[in-house]
Amino acid sequence: MHKVAGLISTVSEINDGLIAEKREYALERIDQKITQLQKEIAQSGIATSELSNQLLRPLQLVKTDLQSQKSIPQIYMLQTDTANERVDNAHDGLNKALEEEEARRHEAKSKAEAQADGKTGGDDIKPNPAPLVKPKAVVEISVSDIAAKTGAGAYIETAEDMEQFLAELRRALETAIANDNRTRLKF
Repeated sequence: MHKVAGLISTVSEINDGLIAEKREYALERIDQKITQLQKEIAQSGIATSELSNQLLRPLQLVKTDLQSQKSIPQIYMLQTDTANERVDNAHDGLNKALEEEEARRHEAKSKAEAQADGKTGGDDIKPNPAPLVKPKAVVEISVSDIAAKTGAGAYIETAEDMEQFLAELRRALETAIANDNRTRLKF
């Protein structure tokens, strides 16, 4: 009976080590998502600190939640489902902000043209604003669905299986890109 406390302590230490390892990996993955989103915001043509904070804050909160988790399944859920949902929401928010800015610029251009014709006045029009990156629809391509479609199942065992899978994946990606969509692979 006196050995039980030592064994429980050993198991607890190993478990804490595994949790710390999974947490660190999850934090790295969230940081990658944040970095990717920061690049997209910067390239959008409408990057402001306010917009950046608004879009990145939910992911930063996921990182905060990860710090306090003591459960590997909970860490995994935050790293995948919750983080992906927050990234999707941020992309939607960025696309909405782009659409609003495009509408604002169109209205400002109309005012500038009207002013040039002498019809109305407008003093707050910026000449040559930064170009906007047009928002694109995001299409998810499920790698597992493509594997099921090609009959490869859970394993790719032959060069022929590999070629069929890659050809189908290529077709799906080419279709999405040809339709002017952003593509995210879902594994």
